[in-house]
Amino acid sequence: MDKRILKRLRKLLDDAIDRGTPEALSSLAAGLEAAIRKRGGREPSDSHTGDELAAEIAERRRAEEDLRAAETKYRIVADNTYDWEFWTSPEGRFIYSSPSCERISGHAANEFEADPDLMMRIIHPDDQPRYAEHVNHAVAKKMPGQITFRIVQPNGSAIWIEHFCQPVFDPPGIFMGIRGSNRDITRRRLVEDELRQYRDRLEELVYERTAELEKTKRRIELILLAAGEGIFEIDVDGRVTFVNQAALRMCGWEEAEMLGKMHHALSHHTRSDGSAYPVEECPIHATIHDGASRRSSSDLFWRKDGTSFPVEYIATPIIAKGTSIGAVVVFNDITERMQAERRQRKGAELTRFLLDLYALAPQLTDEKLFDFFLERAVRITESVIGFFHQVSDDQNTIILTTWNRQALTTCTAVYDSHYAIGKAGNWADCVHLKRPVVYNDFPNSPNQKGLPPGHVQLQRFLSVPLIEGDRVRFIFGVGNKTVNYEEDDVSQLQLVAIDLHKILMRRRAEEALRENEEQLRQRNEIFVRDMEVAKRINRELLPDQPPDSGLFKIDFRYLPLDAIGGDFFSFTQLENNDIAVFIGDVAGHGVAAALFLALLKSTTERMYRKYGTRPKEYMTKLNRNLIGAMPSYFLTAIYGILSAGDDSAPAYFTFAKGAHPLPIIYRTATGTFEMLESGGTILGMIDDVEYEERTLPLSKGDRLFLYTDGIPEIKNEAGEILGFDELPALLEKANRTDFGDMLDAIIAEVDRFRGGAPINDDIILIGCEVI
Repeated sequence: MDKRILKRLRKLLDDAIDRGTPEALSSLAAGLEAAIRKRGGREPSDSHTGDELAAEIAERRRAEEDLRAAETKYRIVADNTYDWEFWTSPEGRFIYSSPSCERISGHAANEFEADPDLMMRIIHPDDQPRYAEHVNHAVAKKMPGQITFRIVQPNGSAIWIEHFCQPVFDPPGIFMGIRGSNRDITRRRLVEDELRQYRDRLEELVYERTAELEKTKRRIELILLAAGEGIFEIDVDGRVTFVNQAALRMCGWEEAEMLGKMHHALSHHTRSDGSAYPVEECPIHATIHDGASRRSSSDLFWRKDGTSFPVEYIATPIIAKGTSIGAVVVFNDITERMQAERRQRKGAELTRFLLDLYALAPQLTDEKLFDFFLERAVRITESVIGFFHQVSDDQNTIILTTWNRQALTTCTAVYDSHYAIGKAGNWADCVHLKRPVVYNDFPNSPNQKGLPPGHVQLQRFLSVPLIEGDRVRFIFGVGNKTVNYEEDDVSQLQLVAIDLHKILMRRRAEEALRENEEQLRQRNEIFVRDMEVAKRINRELLPDQPPDSGLFKIDFRYLPLDAIGGDFFSFTQLENNDIAVFIGDVAGHGVAAALFLALLKSTTERMYRKYGTRPKEYMTKLNRNLIGAMPSYFLTAIYGILSAGDDSAPAYFTFAKGAHPLPIIYRTATGTFEMLESGGTILGMIDDVEYEERTLPLSKGDRLFLYTDGIPEIKNEAGEILGFDELPALLEKANRTDFGDMLDAIIAEVDRFRGGAPINDDIILIGCEVI
């Protein structure tokens, strides 16, 4: 047969095989028939080949009919499947796609048959590499395969596809392509994703909870191990299954030594009195058996070394399924608490003792006070015997003073009242050492010199010295306490000894005070009498009424302090009927000031005869006479003479002053007040001083005022002083027609300014009016 015809027939055959459709087979059969007709039989040599071809064609037609029948049956099945069924050629072209492809992918079957690349384009970009690798592997290896990927529908929705495929071969084994199924698993994938999220979250929660439980477990273990309380667990048999570090530390055991051992036999086997503690009577083991919690506020646990310590504990049952399977015991060493409570009781007892001591001391003699003190000191230190002795000033002799009743009852030794310290044993060591001494094993203590026959045997001993300055004044001793003396005992005995010493010192001071008070009372009575005499003498030094004069009206007002004052004034009638006026103000008050005034009066009276008519010389001489008479006492003074006038003026006032307040004059002609300026130094301080003399003419009706600083220096309730500058205004306000009324008005104005404030200095006011 012509090679071209054969080539054409082969192509038709291959196409029929590739397409696998009845149309392709029909096209193949028609081609064969045309080829036969064209040849006609002109080549006999080829007749055999033509017969074979005709037979093949006939066979193929029968196969075509069978295929068409099978196609009809299987197409009905394929076209109605829910999944997207497909068949691709060996080249990867879609030969068949079930109608479900449009529902799943959004594209019709003919779109995939017409466009070989459509499938790759609709696959999600992230999944395309995996899909391409899968197809290449399936075609190359011609093996079944499975993959999950996403496609993107035309509306943009992503669809999850579960893809299964396997190679297809014809009966002779020729590869005919890939038969596969695409299933929409989007909903399942969402459910799986949600379940995966739930599973991941659950695993996360489980992990977190497990970690939290582990952390809590570890924390509990650390708490149990680090807790300050002792904690141990025992099983139903009473054996230790857990014990923390605090319990091991308190009991002195190693963990391996306690685990698995009976706790009662280790630490709870003996009572405080030394008797055995049966396990049947143990509250902890009772808790194991009846499931009831128990608490003890005072019990005893024993250490590995055989010593015991007081504890409080609570035993709590471990309940499993309603049955007690053991117990947890939490306990504390209450040694310090019991010691604190004991100290508190001792402190309260000590306080009561001191209160009683101070309350009863005023009512007791020294002997009874010592007895009371000693009995209570023995009691608070829980001792049996005690003594209280004094030590001589030379520190060489102990003056035996008193023992407590128990010591007096049991001790028959004979002593003198004085005992040389050099002969005393170590019971007097506190005198040498000047500090407390404690011997809790007295029979083996150092520096013993033996006890006299009949003396109480000593087992324990405590002595305390009471030191005043660098000398021991008393020693206090107690002995034979049933347990060792401790620092608290020393402190308590020292405290009560110090308070007893305070009482004794106060008693001595009160006795001395009473003696001093009596002496002072007697002296004060003498002083009061002397002061009254001094007051009367002081008053006698001063004039009781003003002098008479036909030319002047003279009057005065005198307000003395309750104490003896230091102000002095006098009037003297001179030979020519002139009137001399003197005011002196001594710095200070009291008896010394009164004596100075007496000196001043005698001095001034002697001087009148020689210097009375010359104020300047009078003041100069007076100053010289007072220098050195009474050191530290000084005087301000004014001395003036009221004399008759002449044709120029009806009267004159001639004066000299030393540091005294300025005189004030009222001029009746002008109705004004004027302060008369004049200098001068204080008297009795500086020798060789001359004073200024001034003469003032006076008219009828003029008024002259002399005064002490008690007026301008008066203070009110606010502490303010009246002041010198306010005096003219005060006098103007107090101006009255009657001269005596005016003096009273001036004093009234001073009192008004003073208010309720006390007078702090003598007040002298002298007035003179020209008549």
